[in-house]
Amino acid sequence: MNQKTIFRRRLVDLTVHELARLRLLNDKLLKTENWIHQRAARCLLDYQSAGGLIRARLDGHTYEDVELNAAVTCILRETNPEFESDEDNVIAKLNAKLLLDNKDVLGQENWNEVWEPGPHPLSDMHFCWLFHDLFDHHLEGDWDKMLDVGGLLVEVTLAQQRDEYWED
Repeated sequence: MNQKTIFRRRLVDLTVHELARLRLLNDKLLKTENWIHQRAARCLLDYQSAGGLIRARLDGHTYEDVELNAAVTCILRETNPEFESDEDNVIAKLNAKLLLDNKDVLGQENWNEVWEPGPHPLSDMHFCWLFHDLFDHHLEGDWDKMLDVGGLLVEVTLAQQRDEYWED
């Protein structure tokens, strides 16, 4: 049986410059969380101002509602040797809908849950949800992959929904 050993650097192995880049990424993702909330609120306001209804029962068989969605695509930095100018260069796609469904996630809770022995160089940092989600859930604790993020593509969408039911 031939198993490949995966070597992952720990935070204590990173340079000061790399740690600064992780702090910058966290700052960018926190600003993204705030932007998502601002845009989602504006979408709902515009929707309602235009006569759109939320969780409305129009009659016994017709319902109208709206759903907000948010997604963040993490893009490979251009200086990475694997960057291809004609490609999407996606590192990870984060479903940020949780930020819209659970207001407590935004900026309040510290998601700094690094499972490394002893104190680490980012123990003083307040991890935003998206930073935690990217590191823990998508890149599976790989700091080098985190350092490869060089851009973000953010989408906030509003889906208008109408359900109608009838019987023969």
